[in-house]
Amino acid sequence: MPLPGNVVSLRINTKDTMSVIDLVSKLGVPMNTLSFPSMVSLALGSLLESMRQQDALPVRDGFEYLQMTAGIVGTGQNKKKRAATKSILEMGSELNVQPPKNFGQRESYVYGPVVMSQDGTPTSTVIPLPTPDEVEQRKRLSELVSLLDQFEEKMPGITWTTTNQMEYDELVKVIYG
Repeated sequence: MPLPGNVVSLRINTKDTMSVIDLVSKLGVPMNTLSFPSMVSLALGSLLESMRQQDALPVRDGFEYLQMTAGIVGTGQNKKKRAATKSILEMGSELNVQPPKNFGQRESYVYGPVVMSQDGTPTSTVIPLPTPDEVEQRKRLSELVSLLDQFEEKMPGITWTTTNQMEYDELVKVIYG
């Protein structure tokens, strides 16, 4: 069953691409579990939900959707796309948007994608950001998994010691419970 929403095609500049990957890494999501478009969707949804929580954007109930998107979504009017692209290109390479006051200062979490509940109310999950120690533990576990894969593939010069195994087991227990 398709999810509600709009499928869009975006060109993401290199700085934003790296920021999207940084955010997903910071959340501790393994890179091989999401496609890049899913990562962009998660990042955009988190940013927009954070702005709604800061009262920088209104919280909509969804009833305005058709009225708001009329003439914008699904029109197939390339003239509007070209005009928008021209406007963006004329602004230059740096778009400076001021975030809301105290944006990102409230807590150490981000908001997950907004989904519609059964009663039509938009809801979002709060995703706590990992601590620096948790990030380091996940990074080390990733290194150990890579080393173990290389060892199991019998790559020359790669060894897997009992110390590696003990560290691997401990990190799996700490990270995944």
